[in-house]
Amino acid sequence: MEVAKIIKEKRGTIVDVRSYDEFMGGHVVGSINIPLN
Repeated sequence: MEVAKIIKEKRGTIVDVRSYDEFMGGHVVGSINIPLN
């Protein structure tokens, strides 16, 4: 399944593992931030 379709149909969650500052600089709408470090 394509990521765009998953987002549109709200069938999953995108987890952004970058730092908080990087996440706040730009991220996919609806994604959540869980930094690796």
